[in-house]
Amino acid sequence: PTEPVTKPSEPETNTTPEPQTVPENENNSSETKPPELSGDYTGSFSSNTGTLLNLKVKWAATKNADDTYSVTMRFFTESYDLYVSERYDNSVLIKTASEGEKSVSFNTGAVEQAEGVYTESYLGEKTVTLSQSDLSQGAVITANWNFRGAYSGVDLETVTAEGIISAN
Repeated sequence: PTEPVTKPSEPETNTTPEPQTVPENENNSSETKPPELSGDYTGSFSSNTGTLLNLKVKWAATKNADDTYSVTMRFFTESYDLYVSERYDNSVLIKTASEGEKSVSFNTGAVEQAEGVYTESYLGEKTVTLSQSDLSQGAVITANWNFRGAYSGVDLETVTAEGIISAN
């Protein structure tokens, strides 16, 4: 069964106190939309929370001089009205054939989205390096955003989007 596509009424916001430190070069307000990603390979994937709040990951891989790839992942919410403060210590788990699993953390900016329409809001980004072999074979990416709130009456501690970044 699918949830009816209706605007949720007054989504709850997080009430947990947040750390007062400002993340380094990762905290970007949803007020500014970054330019579209471009690279040798691009793609995107999204979570499926069962609500009208999801995490979308857009990525682009650009080849470096040493034959590795810089992969930039940009994180967005997809939702109706949403008010959420910065989130710290979110994580991206990267599974590759040659390096196994590694995890990197990222921080996200606040979202104040009250346009009354279903839209994307920019959270932030993270860049990692993958080998040419790993990009060819595909890297499994699991992005976890620490929402820690409720949306449309559904408690969502973490919103998880999983997909594959590959040169295929």
